[in-house]
Amino acid sequence: MKKSFLVLSAIIASLGLVACGENSSNGSLSPSISVIEDDTIKGAGTKESPFLVSNQRQLKKVANACLGSEIKLYISIERDFEITEEWAPLGTLKTPFTANIIGNGHTIKGLNIKAAGDEQQLFGLFGCYSGVVENLTVEGNIDIQQQIASSYVGLFAGVTYNAYLKDVTTKGKIVVRNNTEVDDLTSCVGGVSGANVLGDKLTSTFEEVSFFGDIDCRVKDANVAGILGCVPNVSLIQTSSLLITNSYVESSQIKGGNVTAGLVGNLDAYTGITNSIVKADKIEAIDSSEGAYVGGITAAAYYETALINNVVLVNSLKAPSSPSPAYSSYAGVVTGRPVEDGYEEYSNELGSAIYGNGFINPIIEADTTLLEQGETIEAKDVDSTYLIKHGFNRAWKIDDGKAVLKAAKDISSDEVDVIINKNDGSGDSKTVKVEPNTIAVISENDYKRDGYLNYGLYYDKEATVAYRFYAPVNSGLEVNCGWFDTSRLAG
Repeated sequence: MKKSFLVLSAIIASLGLVACGENSSNGSLSPSISVIEDDTIKGAGTKESPFLVSNQRQLKKVANACLGSEIKLYISIERDFEITEEWAPLGTLKTPFTANIIGNGHTIKGLNIKAAGDEQQLFGLFGCYSGVVENLTVEGNIDIQQQIASSYVGLFAGVTYNAYLKDVTTKGKIVVRNNTEVDDLTSCVGGVSGANVLGDKLTSTFEEVSFFGDIDCRVKDANVAGILGCVPNVSLIQTSSLLITNSYVESSQIKGGNVTAGLVGNLDAYTGITNSIVKADKIEAIDSSEGAYVGGITAAAYYETALINNVVLVNSLKAPSSPSPAYSSYAGVVTGRPVEDGYEEYSNELGSAIYGNGFINPIIEADTTLLEQGETIEAKDVDSTYLIKHGFNRAWKIDDGKAVLKAAKDISSDEVDVIINKNDGSGDSKTVKVEPNTIAVISENDYKRDGYLNYGLYYDKEATVAYRFYAPVNSGLEVNCGWFDTSRLAG
């Protein structure tokens, strides 16, 4: 299950990717950004004067300035346009597409990829993307006819890192075909991005991100899902995190691999999904020779993760029975593999939580099935009573019988108090104000202890959400610091 993580993690670590927008250590700027030799492209690539893009030719021209750039560049999509040729993804792991994209509500249509990508096999509008993109839709299809190496596939990007996607929608179909002549191939396939890489100071947020379409991945060792195929964390430290919130997937079929889910295939440490909806007829893994995991939200989750206030409207979840007695297949309405060291409501082990999720009763097939991961919804459609009960009324509303996102101006921002205890015997504490159901990262800087690292925070048993990504739903929550003696790091 982790093989695709290891392949991508090794590549990323060897390249030493830096956070988007940071200059290199010598302070120099990438020489490629000084001039774009095209009189039809207006703008200077700055926030005040972004590059203005109206067609595929201009997008590729601007890409030459953005690939591998060490400073923030800005692109404004000025109108809907169509890609009329087979597309070569923009950006590789060595020279990622680093830019902030202002979508202005426009759509890039006609994305068509059948045989493209570099030696790492990155497939999408962008091969590797880092930056901020808002209010953009990408429509098209990807058909990898014969995989020749480990692949990372998504309609928006093959790989994202240090990215903020807000109000981004992808629509289309993804097919990845296996190459039976090459052994040990892996894939990460997502409707939006194949993989989002976390690491030291590499954090990402996917907010109001949607996928409408189907996925058929015929690679046995693959992570497949509607938003993100996998989330490898190459450093496993707390300066990295991923939040997916207020997002939506609608599909008739998400199928393939041995790790398959509605939103994210495989969640690594320090990640969370909240207030999101998956509506699908079938979510299915195709191989269980070394075990398989299927979940309505995520197939597998690890420590320091949170799955909170999500809705699963899926008719069928299937992980085929393993042919080997050494392995097993798992399927769950929320996750096939529960968060390690605690997944029940009110669990406080390692800051992980599954809470407030709702689902219709799907047909579940697997060696081991997990049902008790939330509240059963009698009707397929989410109604206003359910949304309000679970706090969805902050971000969702009912329009013509469907759950749709509210405009930002309509979302309330009532604050609650969180008490942070130093937990070193001193009795010291402090109170911070945070908004419910939003990001509330309580960092080491909130309380330090000489000679120790703060390895995390844990909450008391009255808590109802994980501390790391979301503020508590109840006021007056007490959160305790945890410490790790730095002397243990020596040797």
